[in-house]
Amino acid sequence: IEDLTGSLIGFYHIVEEDQNMLSLQAWSTRTLAEFCQAEGQGMHYPIEQAGVWVDCVRQRKPVIHNDYASLPHRKGLPPGHAAVIREVVVPTMREGQVVAILGVGNKATDYDQQDVELIHYIADVVWAIVEQTRADEQIRQLNTLLEQLAMTDDLTSLTNRRSFIAQGTQEFNRAQRYHAPFSMFMLDLDGFKAINDREGHEVGDKALQRVA
Repeated sequence: IEDLTGSLIGFYHIVEEDQNMLSLQAWSTRTLAEFCQAEGQGMHYPIEQAGVWVDCVRQRKPVIHNDYASLPHRKGLPPGHAAVIREVVVPTMREGQVVAILGVGNKATDYDQQDVELIHYIADVVWAIVEQTRADEQIRQLNTLLEQLAMTDDLTSLTNRRSFIAQGTQEFNRAQRYHAPFSMFMLDLDGFKAINDREGHEVGDKALQRVA
């Protein structure tokens, strides 16, 4: 987007559902390499403490600041922040809420509506990628959880028979492949049935958990 608009700096922030907090702050590679040493990359940040670029959140529409220095409501920049001469900031909206903010700055000439339309289009594409990435991560986490559940005994949290067969087969094949010794160790609870019969299954379950 910097290349397409002739900008020198850029940022992308994700907004939390409460509309009060940035859940991610990220600046472009060039911004970080050449212009900005300010802290905050990836940090949560209250929107109310943000600078004039947050006008796009309050107004729910893109904003252009072609004379940044003259803005009466600007708060000033933190130490190490890239200097801002002019900027255009575009919110990405979903169901009436701002979900992300994309901005670029310091174009040699004034930003115009054509810049806004280009940034708005790309910002929508970026958000689609963000949503897909989040969905993929949620699916990955769910699959990991389901795999753990399928291989874990609910009562003791030990690996179950399915896991024993899978891991045992893997270790047996490894031992054969490398001609290494292979052994197993087995534990048995003598008289466990008597605990269940005498104390009840709840106590029996606790005994299994303690041994596990």
